[in-house]
Amino acid sequence: MKIITIGKTAALFAGAILLTALVSGCISTPVIPQRPAAMPALRADDATVAVRKAELGKIGGDSAVRGVMVYPGSWLSIEADEVIAKVASYKFNRIYFVISSEDELDGRLEELFESAAKAGIPAYIAIRQRDYFPRFRGNAFVRLFKSEYPDMVKMAENIADFADSLGDGAKVAGFTILLEPHRFNAAEQRNGGIDGCFVWSGNTFGIGLDNDALMNKTLNDAAKAAEKANGINFTPAIADFYHEWASEGKLSRGKIDEIAALSTGSKEVLLFSSGNKPTAVAAGIKNEFSDAKLSRITLVFLVADHLSLDNTVFRRRNFKDYLHGMRYGLQKLNGKKAYNGFVTGPLRALEYMCHEKE
Repeated sequence: MKIITIGKTAALFAGAILLTALVSGCISTPVIPQRPAAMPALRADDATVAVRKAELGKIGGDSAVRGVMVYPGSWLSIEADEVIAKVASYKFNRIYFVISSEDELDGRLEELFESAAKAGIPAYIAIRQRDYFPRFRGNAFVRLFKSEYPDMVKMAENIADFADSLGDGAKVAGFTILLEPHRFNAAEQRNGGIDGCFVWSGNTFGIGLDNDALMNKTLNDAAKAAEKANGINFTPAIADFYHEWASEGKLSRGKIDEIAALSTGSKEVLLFSSGNKPTAVAAGIKNEFSDAKLSRITLVFLVADHLSLDNTVFRRRNFKDYLHGMRYGLQKLNGKKAYNGFVTGPLRALEYMCHEKE
């Protein structure tokens, strides 16, 4: 049997390539893969789809903001102009491009912003707090070469640089961060998470305890990120349960007007509904709208992967259910002084349901 060997130089070269791969894999936040924008096997006819889109337009027609969340990673095989055309077909007037990594501030995102500008639809960038913290991963050798992922503050600088690189006509209308300190609740975060010290727990509610410390750091970092955005308007986003926790004295900060005060444009806040059923949504946001004095609240209704709770059994939600939930929620908000509009999506899931044969 013939034994094949490689020379010392070749071995060193191969080792260098391997080391480079290890290091390069640690210097940026990993892109979270998105499911492709597939269509259902049984599709509704074009006339039905058109009626459904018109119904959604009627429900939210009086709202100042009618936004949609778009994950660029779901649309890589679709031309940018076609993606924006789908957005326009629902009569949305605002787009939030949700990115999970600084690596998505790329040429593809530039194309989407340029297409949005041509269509006259303001486009924003949205990030999630959970995606921007140093994870404690890898063996000792890998960690020796590990660079920290950019945090929210650095990411704001990256977004500003991206905005400066856009061509004529294209513009980043603003950016938002989904603030979610309750996500930092595992040993992984303790070993190098949001600040390496605190972990969110049901047992650490109280002024000065871990949860409160995480909330304070989150809001302070959001304020720093807004400063580093080089004039791009910042709008905070947060789940609807933080206001109750702050109002109950479990947290020293987190009431709706205080969150909205972080914004650098109008005092707007994106409020994520944590309810699944329409009645739960209305109940979850009641206090925010009654207590808001300065805030302009844009409510976020997510499709939530078609799951809904019906008679204590989970089932897939269809477009009719979705429209019913939207209609109920917006009727409850009718006439509320703080109501600014709504954001829904993601577009991929909305497209699937709208084209699905029921």
